[in-house]
Amino acid sequence: TEGKRMVEDIRKEENEKRKHSAEHYRQKLQSVALEWGMMGQTVKAISDVIADAALAGVFDQLTEEWTRVNESFQGWLDSNYFALQNSNPLLRPACVNSILPHLADKFGSGDKIALALNTMEQPVLISSIYTSFRCKDENKLLSEYLYLLLIRTEFDRIARFNSWGSARETYMFSDLERYEIPLPAIEVQREYVAAYRSLQQLAEQNEALAAPLQEACNAFLAKISTRYKKVALEDFLIEQTQNNSSNYYGIESARGVNTLKEIQLCKRLGESLNSYKIVNPGQIVFNANIKLTKTTEKFAVAMLKEDKPCIVSNFYVVFDIKNEFKQYLLPHFLFLFLIRDDFARYIKFTCCSSVRDRFSFADLCNVRIPLPPIEVQRSIVALYNCAEEARAIAKEAREQLKILAPAMVQRAANTPVEV
Repeated sequence: TEGKRMVEDIRKEENEKRKHSAEHYRQKLQSVALEWGMMGQTVKAISDVIADAALAGVFDQLTEEWTRVNESFQGWLDSNYFALQNSNPLLRPACVNSILPHLADKFGSGDKIALALNTMEQPVLISSIYTSFRCKDENKLLSEYLYLLLIRTEFDRIARFNSWGSARETYMFSDLERYEIPLPAIEVQREYVAAYRSLQQLAEQNEALAAPLQEACNAFLAKISTRYKKVALEDFLIEQTQNNSSNYYGIESARGVNTLKEIQLCKRLGESLNSYKIVNPGQIVFNANIKLTKTTEKFAVAMLKEDKPCIVSNFYVVFDIKNEFKQYLLPHFLFLFLIRDDFARYIKFTCCSSVRDRFSFADLCNVRIPLPPIEVQRSIVALYNCAEEARAIAKEAREQLKILAPAMVQRAANTPVEV
């Protein structure tokens, strides 16, 4: 509960930042003292404005202010490092002509710091190139609380900005010692760690539950392939070609299919939506244009599990099981066969074309699958749904963890420091 409340607080603050205009951030940037002798504080203040302006979508409207900052930084370099050689990275930043490209490289790359906490009850061996450390007094600073601070993307950007080197950048332990952190009371630290740990355990438990369920589902599908008679899909399937001719469904209903077997928001829209195909709940859709390589087999197929219809490009193939055969073949059971790696390899073997491989609805009708009794189909589908539910819970917990650590740091920064 505490973790969710923190996540909601930080989301509210981000939404508040989006409400500010370009003039707000212009005044905020003008209030920053450009004291380049205090590089760390100045860059941090400017970087905060850059991040907030980008979040509000007004970064490009502040070109004049960014130019002013650039010229100020270059002037400081020229006046203080005129006699020094550019080749010495310890004395003068090599080939730095302005601060913004430097910030864009340092803060925008998304590099992660390799960091881990040993939670086992026994020591481990690591390479000598790694740096290991511990907290001197666990009654003042918990190791797990410090770990939560260091796994944030904010610290990754700070570490990379302060790293130095030519072929390979280095972030030393001495640099970490100078890093300032919010230090709330030890009881507050324990609360933060407990909230994070509970979400982490929820994700790990459901991930551990989903793996054997999925393995059991795959084993059942493989077993029935040799036990039951195979039938051709031609007699069971019907292609759906209903178009959005009346434009009843708009942009908000446009969807696409990815190779993760999911229906997602459409990334690219055509000039007109009246040629898009309508997908009703429970129907299956796949991309007839196949992306296959020598090493991977990816088949973009998905089943609409939502309650509302959607529309997809007319390049997709939409089909359903005929009403008179739904008592013999479940759409969800058929979908489980289509998402298997074995079926992707089958497509790779059978489809042929010149520029791009294509797997049509006629090709799908030629596929033969085993047809067990409807009760067996329902049991396999139920097993798969349990695995999917566990994966969904784990995924949501992982997403909450990404937000929770920054939220706790923000809350800790507003908590009185314990000395």
